[in-house]
Amino acid sequence: MTTTGYGQQHINGGSGQGLMAAVPEAQSSEKLKSFKNITPENGLGWWRLNVNTVGFAAQGLLAVIDFDVDIPSSVRGYNASGGEKHYVLNELGANIRGSVKFRITGAYTDPRNKERKTFTHDVKVWKFGKSKSEELELFGYTGSVKDMTISQLLAKLDVKITSIEPIEKDISGYTRADQEVGKIIEKAKIDELESKKKTQEDQKLSDVSKKPQQEDDTDRATAVSGNDSKGVNMETERSTTVSRNGQPQTQELDFWGNPAAKKTAGNEVETVRYGGTEVQNNNHYQSQMELRERNANAGRAREVERAAERKRVDDQNNAIYNQGQQGIAQTNRDKAELDNSIEQLDVSSGKNLLESSGSLARLATSTGSVGQAKGALIGMGVGAVMAIGEGAAKRKAAREAREERDKLEKERVAKLKTALRNARTAVLSYFEAGELPISSIRTTGNNLYYFVYAMDRNQIEENSCQIYASNVFAIGRYPDGTWPMKTKVEQELNALTSSQETIHGPYSSLNEAQNSLTQFVQYAEKARMEVAYVEHKGFNAQVEGGRQSTGPALDFFGNPINQNPKKNQSTRKEKATPTKTSPKLDFFGNPIKE
Repeated sequence: MTTTGYGQQHINGGSGQGLMAAVPEAQSSEKLKSFKNITPENGLGWWRLNVNTVGFAAQGLLAVIDFDVDIPSSVRGYNASGGEKHYVLNELGANIRGSVKFRITGAYTDPRNKERKTFTHDVKVWKFGKSKSEELELFGYTGSVKDMTISQLLAKLDVKITSIEPIEKDISGYTRADQEVGKIIEKAKIDELESKKKTQEDQKLSDVSKKPQQEDDTDRATAVSGNDSKGVNMETERSTTVSRNGQPQTQELDFWGNPAAKKTAGNEVETVRYGGTEVQNNNHYQSQMELRERNANAGRAREVERAAERKRVDDQNNAIYNQGQQGIAQTNRDKAELDNSIEQLDVSSGKNLLESSGSLARLATSTGSVGQAKGALIGMGVGAVMAIGEGAAKRKAAREAREERDKLEKERVAKLKTALRNARTAVLSYFEAGELPISSIRTTGNNLYYFVYAMDRNQIEENSCQIYASNVFAIGRYPDGTWPMKTKVEQELNALTSSQETIHGPYSSLNEAQNSLTQFVQYAEKARMEVAYVEHKGFNAQVEGGRQSTGPALDFFGNPINQNPKKNQSTRKEKATPTKTSPKLDFFGNPIKE
């Protein structure tokens, strides 16, 4: 379709905005209400959309759509005490990605019969943030638009947008955030539990080592008595003072802490009360008390051992948990290293390398030291230096300052080249080369998704560096389980650019590959590379999940399969019939039977 007119004008009613939380979720999207530790929908922002006409063709109105979808930066989640707090997504290592599909409905007047007609157009934004669609045909019409401007055409067609509706969103990345918040909550609970457990263990060890004698007596009384109905409160019997007839009297106890019942003439304990029974203070009683004492000591020792074993198990579990946390931290450090390499570009830009010339000039004229003048004049222009004076010392200082400034400039350029090389190498290493599919590969679908990038490695340190990036394309599997020939695939992909191509993948879903490509472009631009796009149709792409094939079906050797033979050829085959010959006739015109 050839464009016959150009311009740009906002269409009446072609603006809209709304909350992302209200947009329905796609089937492939993460279920935002199913998370255990976070509530993502509270952190989603707004979407904004503008429809602008950019031109018209012979039979269609061309438009460009501007999108602005807020990028989530935080998420509301729970804490260990059951309350809520906000978590920063970057600190959780979560990379929130997504797309939104919009449906634009409008109306226009048919220039032929002046009837009002409606149109509907679905368009998809593939990433959050600000973006713009490619030039698209908003609707088609018939009629002469010769020598019309955009404003005149819109007025003639009376174009109006009646509805801008987001029909589905596809978001991913919150699963990682939910897992990380869960680990934070679990760690906080473990720390709290360990603190309480340590306090209890310390108290228990203290109680075991300093167990009161009255507790031992209570255990012995309960064990020997054997009759709960006759048991007595040992706290009362062990008391050194008892109440009799309202008068306090001293109660004597034996070696084991049991109250003496009778004494001999020599003031020795003859009988004692134990477990509610008066027993003889003889060898049997003494041996029973010694046995109970040994059992009590053994019980205390076992309790100490059990407490130590529980502490050992807890320490081991903590070590395993900390090891897992270190692994997660290492993954986050790898990503941070890539970001840090790119951030170093700003550090090496040299913006703060030179100080103010005015302040340097004042310092140089006020000092009498040639060395100070030299240091002060670094970074100044030669003309400014000569204006200070004609003194030999200051001219020498100017020359040395110029040499020093040249030296600093060379160092700045070298640092910038190093930073560019490190940042760009980090991007290429992060998106490393992948393997093309082979028959032994395991995948649940019939497609694997890739994208290709290429650059001249000799330009990796240059300020102007171009990198090529392809669209996401599919490589489909044949019915017999084989994949397109590797050499055929490599041959076509290597012909996309004049540089050496790198094939990145595979991804099992189109959404994952598209998100990875978006991330690649973002990092490449941060590393000051100019991204140029190339297109590829794919290889034998299959229909999966309602998606249409991205290219024609290919055979094993990568050649297109003619699935739709020409209509006239099939028609001729269907109508082909044997040629009829006229029968032989006799003299009277009757057919002769042969």
